[in-house]
Amino acid sequence: ISNSNNNNNNNNNNNNNNNNNNNNNNNNNNNNNNNNNNKQDDGDDKNNLSSVIAVDNTTTKKSKVDLEDSMGENLICGICQEIIYKCITLVPCMHNFCTCCYGNWRANSPDCPQCRGVVKLGQKNHAINNLIEIYLQKNPEKKRDPEELADMDKTSKITDEMLIKGILNKSKNKNGYDDYDDEDDEEEYYDEEDSDDEENYNYNHNHNHAQAPLHPPLFGVQTQKCFCCTTPAPNGYQCPAVNPPHLFCTTCLQAFPRETPEPRGVRCDFCSRANCSIYRTAANPAPHVLKFSMLSEFDPLNIPPNAFLGNQYEAKVMMDYTVKSGKTLSQIYKEIIQQIDEQKINLVTPVRRINQMLNGAPMPTYANTYSCDYCMKELFAQALFYYRKAIPKDDLPDSGKRDDCYYGKNCRTQFNKPDHAKRFNHVCDQTKY
Repeated sequence: ISNSNNNNNNNNNNNNNNNNNNNNNNNNNNNNNNNNNNKQDDGDDKNNLSSVIAVDNTTTKKSKVDLEDSMGENLICGICQEIIYKCITLVPCMHNFCTCCYGNWRANSPDCPQCRGVVKLGQKNHAINNLIEIYLQKNPEKKRDPEELADMDKTSKITDEMLIKGILNKSKNKNGYDDYDDEDDEEEYYDEEDSDDEENYNYNHNHNHAQAPLHPPLFGVQTQKCFCCTTPAPNGYQCPAVNPPHLFCTTCLQAFPRETPEPRGVRCDFCSRANCSIYRTAANPAPHVLKFSMLSEFDPLNIPPNAFLGNQYEAKVMMDYTVKSGKTLSQIYKEIIQQIDEQKINLVTPVRRINQMLNGAPMPTYANTYSCDYCMKELFAQALFYYRKAIPKDDLPDSGKRDDCYYGKNCRTQFNKPDHAKRFNHVCDQTKY
């Protein structure tokens, strides 16, 4: 009996050992499964991370492509619809064209091909030419055929020499002035310029600023010698005696010094127009009262016509808001300036956007950023949109308490259906595509 009991105990122990072994095997299997699951999770995480990186890379590439496309659209000649070749910029409208294309146009019309405004001056635009060169390096497929470019150089009615010396083809403009093209006339002119007995040219018949001419008439308008070639500027700068670099004032069309680096206030930070006011003294007053000023110096008198993209009902809502809130436009503009300094509002123009792309970095706008009168009105219109958009609906007058239009500021119906413009708010972003 004892032996039997011992055998039974041994059998039970063996069974327990077998059970323990089975449990250990199960635990090992579970551990293996967990390890496999962990590996799968790691693989999924890596795959997810790769997907995110791929999406980010795709988004970045798409953004770069969009920027390049936008950049290319701003470099197209409005006449030939190709990338501009040898850019010429017209003053005062600042539109750009191929020199050859504009030369052919100008033979038949003195107006700007794009805006039909009167052209007073034309200049080579080195900044745009450099931008075009960079763009074509990245987009070689957009380059023109070399034979086509050679033919444009050969047939161009406006040569580099004409632009440098301010001489263009001889033709009558609207005011009856002659432009110059004849070499004999050019030689005779410079002989006269060297003469001490030359009679001073009166730049404009409406005022009495008489200075010696700098160049023959360009586009029918007489430019004049730089006043800082003989008299120091208020900052002490005086043009060098040999090959002095100059800019042309887009307001009075007179030459003035081109310093390196340029003092602030010489150019508009939004369109790159140049202005001579900071170089003027009591002895050499400007024949105009316009000067470039900082954004903080602007004092609006009314809502510009292009505010709210020209939606007159939204302009009325804004005026109603000034009545309800008791704020003047000047007070509202001071609030806007504060928001600009806090980077809550960022104002841009096409030229500034291109400059940002060239610099490869954002160019923030502040209260002390300089602007010309043209850009100032456009910027105020932009700022009013952002300011109105941020006003809570409860603070708006009754005329402004409406549902948002699905298409927001991009809605086209707001301009041709007054009832739609009145029923829906369009100072908002588009939500339906």
